[in-house]
Amino acid sequence: MNYEGSQAPRVSKCSAEFNECDMSQLPFRVNELPQIRTTYDPAALQELAVSLDGGAESPHLRQVNPIQVNEFDDVGKLQAYLDEYRVFYNGDGHTVAIPDSSELERRPDGTWRILIAGHRRCRAMRIVADKYGYALRESDVRIDVYHNLPFADAVSLQGRENEHREVDPAEAANDIARHYYYFQHKHDGRAPTQKELVLLTGYSADRVSKALRYHSLPNELKDYYTSGQLPFNIVAQLRSLYDAEYSYRTQKYPRQAVECSDELSRDALHQTAGFANELAALKSKGFGADMLREKLSAKMKSLEVVQDELFMLEETPVEYRTRTRRRHVDVMAQQLGAEIDTPPETWSPALRKFIAKAAVRAAEIDQAVIQRAEDDARVAAGSMAQVMFT
Repeated sequence: MNYEGSQAPRVSKCSAEFNECDMSQLPFRVNELPQIRTTYDPAALQELAVSLDGGAESPHLRQVNPIQVNEFDDVGKLQAYLDEYRVFYNGDGHTVAIPDSSELERRPDGTWRILIAGHRRCRAMRIVADKYGYALRESDVRIDVYHNLPFADAVSLQGRENEHREVDPAEAANDIARHYYYFQHKHDGRAPTQKELVLLTGYSADRVSKALRYHSLPNELKDYYTSGQLPFNIVAQLRSLYDAEYSYRTQKYPRQAVECSDELSRDALHQTAGFANELAALKSKGFGADMLREKLSAKMKSLEVVQDELFMLEETPVEYRTRTRRRHVDVMAQQLGAEIDTPPETWSPALRKFIAKAAVRAAEIDQAVIQRAEDDARVAAGSMAQVMFT
């Protein structure tokens, strides 16, 4: 799958010199550019090196899967590839250094080779070569050579290989987000559907969904995963909690939502981080992911209930609402319903809202005058009800 419908590449397989895996570490002529994976588990690399180890008597590597490279014989096509590479890796606001064609190492035959897939294998082979003291160029390395492969096809090939490797979920999320922004770039700002992202990246729909939620989180919340305090899936779900906290505040304070939305965002972030701290404390005590999900789900449901009730209470302190709303509204509803001979369940939302506000105001007034406040609220609400029902 590609972004512009390019035809399938011509592929040739061979056993040949594998000239450079990592420009900064390995003395070969295959150029390595930034890619999806940025971290490598040292223990896993050692295990892979053992599986590749052919022994000290022979530099032959017991390699099953070939390394994949993209070979260019035209500098214009190479530079176009690098330009697209730069757009892809910097499209989400990050700054990743991508070299120009003049900075890449060229092979003796005048071509350039860029590593597409096999970064882990390169590092593992280097371990084997160092172990026996021979240059990697002396070993037999299997490679697949793609000729002038367009960038979109190469990055898709790279992503599909990593889907079957243990790529860190945060790195996979960054990769999926890059595909998202790159798609927008290629389609005049149109965002891709989830199905299109699945086809482009090779990741499952569930993984794409979680990745986008995680990637859109403020860094302060992402840190709960990168620091090891919470599992990736739990942190990804904090996006929904953060959105709910922010939505609650915009409904509760509509004026502030227009005039100082940044303040509401910070408040929502603070509340979400506070709850994340509670989850992290539970995890540190040995509670599993299922318990954390239950706690998060319960928190979400409580916010949904609160938002459902906001139509009755605008700009009302939370402590007064939760402590007094039901008691005052219920009492006033019964009294007013008896006086106007109209059951409360038939009242309009506007009338309920008016009564609720009056009840909360009454709760905020000193106890010495609360009775008078309730009487005043009752009279005002009764007058409004008579107008509405006549």
